[in-house]
Amino acid sequence: MKIRAQSGLSWTSQEKRTGSEDAIKWRQNFRDAGVMLVECMIYISILMVVMTLAYSLFYRAFEKNRDLQRNVNDILKVLQAGERWRSELRRASGPLSTQTNQGYDYIFIPQTNGIITYAFARGFVWRAAPENTNYNRILYGVKTSKIILEARHYVTACHWELELEKPQNAARLPPLFTFTAVLPNHLHETASENK
Repeated sequence: MKIRAQSGLSWTSQEKRTGSEDAIKWRQNFRDAGVMLVECMIYISILMVVMTLAYSLFYRAFEKNRDLQRNVNDILKVLQAGERWRSELRRASGPLSTQTNQGYDYIFIPQTNGIITYAFARGFVWRAAPENTNYNRILYGVKTSKIILEARHYVTACHWELELEKPQNAARLPPLFTFTAVLPNHLHETASENK
């Protein structure tokens, strides 16, 4: 017949134990349980340090990913605006004109159905289509925007130099863009005569 003591020891009824032996065994088991508790606390604290480091690395990577996604979105918007500008410039039906008024720099691109207007001021680029006289903001965070007409030997090229504001996390390369389009031939002759 087995008898189980509070200490977790088991013995048969034939074995005779004194009270002092039971107390020694109980203290030994209690001390072993105390050592296991200390080891468990050490493991928990090491796990907490590792998890804190892992969380900070994850958060840093998450922030970098978010910043990269913002930069990619800004670049895509600039490329779409630049390609639209180039296609409208290639379809121009008359000579281009520029104007500065109340801090806004304007470029007017005549089309067969009206005039497309681009305006730059205070970090924004605005566009107005012939069918809609309201200006739509197509770019923001623009540091500089400059239109340059260059009469070459056989063609007239138009350059749009665009610089975005630097992102908060400084990029290695400044966000500079240059779009170039060649005016139609009949406009080249007009530009050459005006020269």
